[in-house]
Amino acid sequence: MATGSDDLTEAQAIASIVVLIVMVVPLAMLLAAVIKGRYARAIVRLQTSTTVGSEHIEGVPPRAAAPGVLHVDLLRADAVPAPAGTDPARAAKALRRRVLSVQFVAGGLHWVALLICLAIGLAFRPVTADAGETGAASALAAHLTIWPLLLLPPLLAWALQAGVRERVAWALVAAGLALLGAGAWLMKTGMAESLSLVATLAVAALMIGAFLRPAIRGAGPPLIVAFSVSVLVVGALMLVVVAIDTSSDDEPVSALELAAAVLAIAVFFAAGAACAWRMLIRLARRYEARRFSDLQLAFGAYWGLVTLFMIGLAMLFAFEEKAGAVSEWIALMMLVVWAVWRVVLRLAMRWAVRRAAPVLPPLLLLRVFKPSNRSEAFSDRFLARWRFFAPTWMIAGPDLAGAFMEPDEFFAFVSRRLAARFVRDRASMQSRLEALAATRDPDGRLRVDEVFCSNTMWKPTVLALIERAGVVLLDLREYSEQRAGTRYELHELLRRAAFDRLIVLTDEAGDAPRLRASIDAAWREVGGARDGRLKVLRVERASDTEMEGLVRAVSVVAAAGRASIAE
Repeated sequence: MATGSDDLTEAQAIASIVVLIVMVVPLAMLLAAVIKGRYARAIVRLQTSTTVGSEHIEGVPPRAAAPGVLHVDLLRADAVPAPAGTDPARAAKALRRRVLSVQFVAGGLHWVALLICLAIGLAFRPVTADAGETGAASALAAHLTIWPLLLLPPLLAWALQAGVRERVAWALVAAGLALLGAGAWLMKTGMAESLSLVATLAVAALMIGAFLRPAIRGAGPPLIVAFSVSVLVVGALMLVVVAIDTSSDDEPVSALELAAAVLAIAVFFAAGAACAWRMLIRLARRYEARRFSDLQLAFGAYWGLVTLFMIGLAMLFAFEEKAGAVSEWIALMMLVVWAVWRVVLRLAMRWAVRRAAPVLPPLLLLRVFKPSNRSEAFSDRFLARWRFFAPTWMIAGPDLAGAFMEPDEFFAFVSRRLAARFVRDRASMQSRLEALAATRDPDGRLRVDEVFCSNTMWKPTVLALIERAGVVLLDLREYSEQRAGTRYELHELLRRAAFDRLIVLTDEAGDAPRLRASIDAAWREVGGARDGRLKVLRVERASDTEMEGLVRAVSVVAAAGRASIAE
């Protein structure tokens, strides 16, 4: 326990270790962003370097003498009507509500428990300031301080998993921090101190919230966990050495002792790096075994960082003579709260998914390759909803390369085994298609499977996925005739896919008449010999209403496909 001496006490050393762990967060985030960029470039490079030879692509069938009639139904996504009768996706929507509710309530309770622990520690601090004003001003200051403090962390964790617009989430955080700063100022804290509090919490929110973005979600949480394990190992080894060191500070340090100290530090860091690597391996294996989803890992890492941040605040008491004696006990209480919370959350999640909705047939998402920021934002918000309905298949492309990097793919990249995941020939294609699973993760979500293909195999793979998918969503926003890959996909869908399981997506900038002309031209080129009715949905602002309409339309098509399969 802390002794209050001039030397570095055990509690103060532990506080330093916690601070170091918190400090590795921006380093992990920066490294995750760098790895994401290198991973995306590696995907693009491997698409050409894994080519082993040309594959036969089925030829275009002869044109029909009397082509059929193609009807195009254009509908706004926010005007998609509710399905007649019973909503086939009602169970999946209820599952999503339960899971998100459990995550929010569990996060809120954990945060309140941490605040209570910290308040106990604050009770032992010497009171050096007056109580401030009383009455209406004091009550207003209390409300402005307490409610943002209580709600911001759980709301941020919930919003970034629920598919809320990112700028909306950060606007709520900014508003909450502004209210918190105003409350602190009304409590006579002072303008400088209030601004310092807001700035500190803003930096903390950015650090522990930004890695939940899809761009670095696959690498960010594993790196943070690995770095934290590494710092803990190095810190624990150094504490052991300090505890058994019997030398006096007055004794001169010899060259041999200095060399031994340098060697020991090198060994400690090597041990930390080895443990970090083993942790990455363990995370990848547990993820492959479906012990958790990528969002569960991000959720756990988020609250783990919040817990460490609070432990760091509690351990600062170790530097105060009166409160230092209880700092270790407060930190221990927080660790117990964290351990109990994990068990309770696991049980609550099992309750939430105990009546999981039947899995709909898989969705094949084909798209025009666009700048990655727009693709990532739209896809992440749509999939945040759709992953409770059905699994999603995509062909990996340069726009979303890295956006849905999962922990096992991240480890395959850093261990230089990413090329083994590429479809190079018919045998590897068949093996990859058989590995596509429709099993829910423990949080009820279904996974997004990106299929990596060489340049000679992406066309056969697309055809095979079209044949197996329950519903195909073709995103033709920003489409033009120069988009050769998307043009091929459009032709093959018009030639092969059933129109009742195909949905085309466009936007206001896509110009409906021009898109209709492109579809009619493609229909003539493939020699369509059947009558068909093609559903085209228009998404203009990607609002929540449009997202809900898009999910509703896709779920109705998928449910109809499941019913036809059952018959």
